[in-house]
Amino acid sequence: MAAAQDPNTLVELSGRLIYSLLTAAVKTAARFKMPMARVVELLQMAYYEELRRKNPRNLNKVAKELGQSLRTAGILSKRYKEEFFQPETDIKPLREITALLTSGAKSKEKIIESLKHQEVDDVERALEFLLGNGWLKEEEDKYQLNTQVRSYIDDNWQRRIDGLNHQMEVIGNSVWNCFLEGNNETASARSWTFAAKPEDFTEMMNKSCQQIRHNAIDVEDTALNDGISQRYAVTIAFTPVKDEKNEK
Repeated sequence: MAAAQDPNTLVELSGRLIYSLLTAAVKTAARFKMPMARVVELLQMAYYEELRRKNPRNLNKVAKELGQSLRTAGILSKRYKEEFFQPETDIKPLREITALLTSGAKSKEKIIESLKHQEVDDVERALEFLLGNGWLKEEEDKYQLNTQVRSYIDDNWQRRIDGLNHQMEVIGNSVWNCFLEGNNETASARSWTFAAKPEDFTEMMNKSCQQIRHNAIDVEDTALNDGISQRYAVTIAFTPVKDEKNEK
């Protein structure tokens, strides 16, 4: 990590990391044959969303960090509120609330304060949804988890989009920890490419996911019993690999 202290190296490294992280996005865009203008527009929106999340009530600061005028930031703000971003405004609060409550029951006021980057109406609507579906229960004016295992990924594509957002967030954090923080003890990423029969690969995929899920439940139970709420995340991906040289 010593070389990263050199400003030139740090600038080059940051650019190379971002370029690499964009690879999955641009490969998908190419498959959709999406015009470059649309790809650039989506990148602008993603960057705006991240900065606004950190500065939810300071559009001037967001504009400055974007390197754009306040007027341009206002245009991005208007786009962000459109229905296109419903997965971020409707589904994300559900996941953040359940993550917050893994460390114990909390009042509505405490939840709203902890999720101050979210709109109050979005948090209250998420609490009502979780209560109505039996995933939370309310006792003595506090909300707590009703079951240990829950998933928001189903055949509804908007829920799947939120799951994808979470996966990308985990990958981004892993890259930051491995390359810039030098954390090789609790951050890691591995990829293997190999030949397999489809039925064997499917069996391996299912067994791997089940094992990781069971392990995650076990270590979380141990941590919560000891009063530890430090959170970790795992993203695992399986896919057939095509020969891109022969793809049309």
